Amino acid sequence: MKAIPSKFDDVRANGWLDAMRSSSPPRKQHNWDTAFESNHETDLEYHIWMKKHPSTLKSIEEIASSAKCEIALFLDYDGTLSPIVDDPNFVVMSNAVN
Repeated sequence: MKAIPSKFDDVRANGWLDAMRSSSPPRKQHNWDTAFESNHETDLEYHIWMKKHPSTLKSIEEIASSAKCEIALFLDYDGTLSPIVDDPNFVVMSNAVN
């Protein structure tokens, strides 16, 4: 009988998670003591990341025209393309994306 791998044995899952974290924008830090959402340093870090990794929604027409008949895969980590749902089988793209 094959043993079930523990969370430390599954290197593929950990590598995939690390890749997602490294390719995601830095988290904004909330300052609950003031009316401001974050400090200048975290805003600057976020804007630098966004400059390096622009949103595909801003250039969707260009991507679609250059893709021609090829398949494009968009990963939606934050519910930008489709609202987050409990069951992935019920995901439907939002009207704005369609």
